[in-house]
Amino acid sequence: MAYQPKSYRKFLATSVAAALVATSVAPAAFAAEAKKEEVSFKDFGENHRAAKEVYTLVEEGVIGGFPDGTFRPDAEVTRAQAALMLARSLGYVNAAGELLVEVDADAFSDLPEGHRAYNAVAALRTNKKIGGFPDGTFRPDANITRGAMAIMVANAYELEATSETNPFTDLGASSAAAVQALYDNKITTGATATTFGTNANIKRSDFSVFTYRGMVAAGLIEEKAPVAPVTELKVESVSANNLKEVVVTFNQEVDVLTGEDVANYTFNTTSNLEVASAVVTGNVVTLTVERTNTSVAADEHAAQQQVADLTIQNVESAKGAELAKVTNSVRFIDVLAPEVVGIKVAGPRQVTVVFSEPLKSNPSYKFDGGTNTVVTTDFTVGAREVTLTLGSQPTEGLHTVEVEGGSDYANFKVDKVVKEFNFVNDTAAPVLSVKSATPTTVVLVADENFVNATNSNVQFYHTVKGSSAYRANVSVSGREITLTFATPIPEGNAKVFLHYVNEEGTKIQDAWGNKVASGEFAFNLAIDRTAPTVSEDIVTVNSTTLRVTFSEAVTNANVASNYELKDADGNILSINRIEAATQRNAYNIILNNELEGGTYTLKVKNGIVDVAGNKLVEVVKSFFAEDKKAPTVTGTAQRINDKKVKVLFSESMDAASITNKANYFYNSSALNSAVTITPVDNNSAVILDFTNVTGFTAFVSGDTINVGRVSDAAGNLTARQSTPVSIPTTVSTLSPVENGVKVVAKNRIEVTFNQIIRNYKASDFLVADNTVSSVSDRTENGKTTIILTLGTDLATDATPLVSSAGSDVTAENTQGIKVGFTNALSIDKLAPELALVDHDNDPDTDTVKNIVITDSNGNGVVDTITVTFTETLETLTASSTAANYATVEGFTVARVVVSGTTVVLTVAPKTGVDGSSAATPTVTLKNIADAQGNLITELSGNAFFVIHPGVAALAAAIAAFNAEVARVEGLNLVEANYTAASWTALETALAYDVAGKTVAQINTATQAITNAETGLVMLISSFASISNLDAGQEGVNALANAAAVIAELPTTIVATLADGSTQTLDIASWNDTDGYANTEGSYTFTATVTVPAGLDLNGQTVTAVAVVAAP
Repeated sequence: MAYQPKSYRKFLATSVAAALVATSVAPAAFAAEAKKEEVSFKDFGENHRAAKEVYTLVEEGVIGGFPDGTFRPDAEVTRAQAALMLARSLGYVNAAGELLVEVDADAFSDLPEGHRAYNAVAALRTNKKIGGFPDGTFRPDANITRGAMAIMVANAYELEATSETNPFTDLGASSAAAVQALYDNKITTGATATTFGTNANIKRSDFSVFTYRGMVAAGLIEEKAPVAPVTELKVESVSANNLKEVVVTFNQEVDVLTGEDVANYTFNTTSNLEVASAVVTGNVVTLTVERTNTSVAADEHAAQQQVADLTIQNVESAKGAELAKVTNSVRFIDVLAPEVVGIKVAGPRQVTVVFSEPLKSNPSYKFDGGTNTVVTTDFTVGAREVTLTLGSQPTEGLHTVEVEGGSDYANFKVDKVVKEFNFVNDTAAPVLSVKSATPTTVVLVADENFVNATNSNVQFYHTVKGSSAYRANVSVSGREITLTFATPIPEGNAKVFLHYVNEEGTKIQDAWGNKVASGEFAFNLAIDRTAPTVSEDIVTVNSTTLRVTFSEAVTNANVASNYELKDADGNILSINRIEAATQRNAYNIILNNELEGGTYTLKVKNGIVDVAGNKLVEVVKSFFAEDKKAPTVTGTAQRINDKKVKVLFSESMDAASITNKANYFYNSSALNSAVTITPVDNNSAVILDFTNVTGFTAFVSGDTINVGRVSDAAGNLTARQSTPVSIPTTVSTLSPVENGVKVVAKNRIEVTFNQIIRNYKASDFLVADNTVSSVSDRTENGKTTIILTLGTDLATDATPLVSSAGSDVTAENTQGIKVGFTNALSIDKLAPELALVDHDNDPDTDTVKNIVITDSNGNGVVDTITVTFTETLETLTASSTAANYATVEGFTVARVVVSGTTVVLTVAPKTGVDGSSAATPTVTLKNIADAQGNLITELSGNAFFVIHPGVAALAAAIAAFNAEVARVEGLNLVEANYTAASWTALETALAYDVAGKTVAQINTATQAITNAETGLVMLISSFASISNLDAGQEGVNALANAAAVIAELPTTIVATLADGSTQTLDIASWNDTDGYANTEGSYTFTATVTVPAGLDLNGQTVTAVAVVAAP
C-alpha cells in the first residue's frame, strides 16, 4: 500500500465500536491495490455472510478496514459514515473524500467545512440524494437506523416500489415507501421473516450489503459470484527469508493466539533450531529462529544452506478451524545484502530505520549529513527496526538518514545509502481497539506506542462505568493494555469504558502528547462452555518425565492426584510431582523411577478444569514410552558351573554390543580368545564359557567380570564406564524379579522370573499357611511367570510369603540353574470386595452385600448409604466429583467419603422419587481403590437394610405437636380480643406442616405454638371513670398549682379487658393537659398508664378534671 502520513491513516480509522474510533475509509491507493494484495481482515473471514459484498466494496474503494487489521462488522454506522460510503459508491468523492463532481449546495449547520464527510454530504445534497433535519442540522455523529438507511439507499440509487405488499409489521410512516422499494428490488428480505428492524441501528456489515445491492440495482457494478467458503486450514508454503526468519503462509487468516504460540512450531531435534517468536499478519506467520546449542546471540541462527524439518500443529484459523499436524522441509539460504526499506517517524526526536531482514550487527547512522546528532540507537541483535534518538527535533519537511555497515546473519553488510523521508508532526491520538476478551480479561491494542495507561488518573470499567465492582486492574506490555476484572463480564454484547478521574489530569498519550479521549469499546463476548481435553499423544521427555498437553489453559493440572500412571501389567507407578512445561498448555509429569520402554496408560482425572470452569472428562490415554532409560548390569553373576557364568542385564540389549569381547575383562585382563559369549533370554543376559580355555579349572573366590559400556536395544548406553560383576563361589539359584510375586486372585499367585523357567512342578513352591494345588506358566519376551493355584482362598488383602521348596526342586532356567528363594513377600493385586453380612439373623437365609441405607435424621427420607468392604480402602473425599465414584438408582450423590473399610454416600432422592426409608436402590461404585491402589472398576449391589433411629422420636414429636394444637384450639380464643400481630403469629404456628420435617424442627414448631399462645396481647376495651376533683375556690382556698392537683389524683385505674375481665393498672404519671391555673374554670389532666405485657391500650385514655370554683 502506498505510504500515507500517520495522521491521514488515523483519520481513515476513527472509532465506531468505541467512542475512540469512527469508521474507516479506503484510501485511493487501497482500492487500486485491493485485488493485487488480496485484502483480508482479522475479524472478518471469507465465510462471513457478507464476505462477497464487503470485499467487492473494498475493491471499489467504497470501504476499508482499520489499522489493526480488523473490519468490525458489528460496529454501528453513523450518518456521516453512511454519507461517505454512498458518495464514494456514486463517484461523487474519491476514497479520501475529495470532490469529483460540481456542487452547488453547502452542507449543514453542524457539518463545518473541513469535516471528513463535508464534501460527501454536499455532493449528495446537490444531487438530491440526501436530506437533513427540520432544524437545519445533519447530525453526522448520530447512529443511523435501518429505517433511515432505507431512505438513504432508495434515494441514492433511485429505487422505486413496484408493489404495495411486503411481510413487515414494524414499518414507520416515514420509511415505509423506501423499505417497499428495497423489498421490490430484492435488496432486503428483512431482519426476520416479519420485521424489517426499522428502529434498530444498522451495522457495518449490513450497510455494506445494502450498498452493494443498491449499486448492482443501479447498474454501477456487476453482481459477483459468492465468495467460496474456506473451512479447512492448510499450510500453503514454508520458506526461509534469510538465516533468521521462516515465513509460513496459510490458506486463510490465522488466529493470533495460536498462530503466535511458539510451542506450535518445532524443528527436528538434530537441527539444533527452535522458534523464538512468531508474528501473525493475516494469513502469514513469520517465525524467528534461534540455535539451541549456543548462548552467543550473534550465532543464534540457522547455518547457510542448512536443511531442517519444521513441524506445525495446534494452529487455528480466525474462524476456529484447526490445522492438521504437518511437517515441511526448510532450506536456509541467504545471498542478499540487507537493505533499508523505509524510515518512520517515531517521536518528536526519534526516527525508526526499517531493514529488509534482521541484523546481527548495528550499522552507523547520520541524520541530515551529521548536522543533527544521533545520540543513541536501540539496536539489539536480531532487530529489523532500529530507532534513532536525535539531538534535536527536526523541522517538518524533507530530511535524510545515511546508513552504512552492520551485517545480517550471513555477514552481508548494508551498502551505504542515503534515504530521504518526510518528517511530519503527529497530531493524531493513538487508536485503541479490542484484541481479545474473556469473562475476566480484555486486551486492548494500540496502533502506536503510548504512555500513562497505568496512571492513577486512568481507569477502565466494564458494563457500569464508575462502579468499583467493575473496575479493571491494568497492566501494559508493548502496545497492549491488559484489563483484568474481579467481576466477570456478562456474555453477549459488552462494553469496556475508558474513564479519567480528572479530565484535566494525566491521560493516555503518544510521544507527541496526543491524548486518547475517554470513551467506550464495544465487543461481543462468547463464553467458553467446552470442556478441555488431552489434545496430543503423551510424550516421553526422558526416562523419568512424561509430557501431557491440554487443548487449552487449565488449572489443577499441576496436582499429582489428578493423574494415574500404570505399566503394561497394571502396576501403578509413583508420581513425584507435576511441573508446567515450556510448551503451551503442557505439563511435565516427573516420576520417582525410570520408565522402561513399552506400553503404559495414563489416566487424567476430572479435577482438571479450564479457566471458564469446564471440567475435563476423565480420560485414559494409552501410549508407548520410548526407551530412554540407561540399562544396568547386575552386580552379581549367576554361576552355572565351575566354568560357565551368566551376566545379567536390566533389559533386552543390543546383541552386537553384549557379544563384543572387547567389552569384558576377567580379573582386569582381556578375555582369553577361547572364551565364548552367547546371548540368552532375549538378549537380557550373556553366558561367558571358559570351558575351552587352556589351564582354566574353575572360578575361585574374588573373581570378577568387568563389563564396559554396552547398549540396550534402543541404543542407550550403560551409565558406568565399567561395571564390576562378582562371581559367586557356589552354583547360583534363581529368585523372582523385584516385586514379582503377586496375589492376582483369591486362589492364585503369580511368580515372575526375568528368564525362561522350565521343568517346574507344584511341590517346587511353598505358600505360607496354604497349599499349592497346581501350577502353570505364561512366558512372554523371555520372561516366565509361574502361576500357583492355591488350595484355600485368600482374603482380599492377604500378602502371604512365598518360597521355593527346600529340596527336590526341578524348576530351572535353560542353563540348568535351579529356582531357589525364601520368604518373598507377595503383593496384593486384588481389588477390594464388598463385605457380606447376615442382615436378618436368620441362618436359613443367605448373607447379603453390606450396603446399608440410612435415614439419619428420622424424617422418613433416605439420606445416607454406607458400603462396607473386606479391607482398608484408600482415603477419599469428593463432593463436586462424587458422580465419578458412585451412583445410586433414583438418588443424586452429593458427597463420597472413603475411610477405613467403609464408603459413606450422602444422597437425596431425585425429583419424583419417593426416597422413603423402604427404598432398596441399586448402588454402583467405581474408581475406588484399596490401600495398595487396586482399583474397583465397577461394583454394584442392592441396599438391604434401613436404619432410622429417629422414627420413635419423630412419632413422639408429631404427637406432642398435635397435642399442643388441640390444647390451644380448646381454649376457644376469640380473634377480636387480641392484637392482629399476636393473633397472626398464633395462626402461623398452628398452621405448621410437620410432613417431612425432622424431630428438631417439629419440636421447635411445638414450642412456637406455646410461645405464640402465651404471647397473645389482649385489647383494653375501657377504663373506669374518675369523678371531677374539687380544686377549691379562686382566691380563697384553690389548689396552688398543677403539682398540688396531681397529688390529689388517683395512682391506679381499673381497666376492663376485651374478654370482660378487669385489671387494676398503675398510673405512672399525670400530665397537665390544659395548663392549670388557680382561677375559676375546669382543667383536664391526662394519665400515663403502665400497661403490662400481654395488654394493649387499644387507643383508650384516662383523664381527670379539676374544677376551681368562682370567688
